[in-house]
Amino acid sequence: MEKFSLKKQLFVVRLYLSGLSYSQISAKAGVAKGTVANIVAELKAGQILEVHEAAEQIELLRALAIDLGNLKLTPGQALAGVAMISRLKDMGLEPEDIQRWAAMCQHVEAAKVEVKAFIRAALALEEVREHTGLGIEALEEKAHELEEKVAKLKPLSQKLKKCQGELDALQTGRQSLLEELSQREKQLNPLRQEVVQKEKREMELSSRVQDLEQKAHVAE
Repeated sequence: MEKFSLKKQLFVVRLYLSGLSYSQISAKAGVAKGTVANIVAELKAGQILEVHEAAEQIELLRALAIDLGNLKLTPGQALAGVAMISRLKDMGLEPEDIQRWAAMCQHVEAAKVEVKAFIRAALALEEVREHTGLGIEALEEKAHELEEKVAKLKPLSQKLKKCQGELDALQTGRQSLLEELSQREKQLNPLRQEVVQKEKREMELSSRVQDLEQKAHVAE
């Protein structure tokens, strides 16, 4: 990595600890985004801002004193801040995440969200992230894409509901026709029996007529 002056490195570190993104730091400090990433990596590894010359040490202490004065912090408060940053680093949090977390906590408090419900939702979101491999922003984009697809499918869904209603009406009509047909069949059965009886009576009468005709022929 190209070596920058102590002042430039301090400026990049201040911007990073203030919660700015790499792109914002790159624009403000006038250095490449990769350089910002390298400086931050060295900061996390404890390899940055190491000085050996007395003049550099004095300059570094002077910059630290100015920063403490501007922030109205005591050395004890500064040490507490260093411990906090170290703890956040162990938790895998970046300074730029702190502001979002604070805003999220304020929103939860203002909205009077139940803490247990919020924790369950956060755990569920983490399970989704582990299952899909997508971060929160990617999941938000995916959710927006799905919302757009739902909006496009809504007319088809309404049309499908309409067709389903028509199909249900046809099914009801079909059932009604089947019931009516069953009633007609019940009414038809006695008529069929009556027809059979009349046909049998007709055959008997026809047989008697033939018998009488034969007797009449013999009598003649």
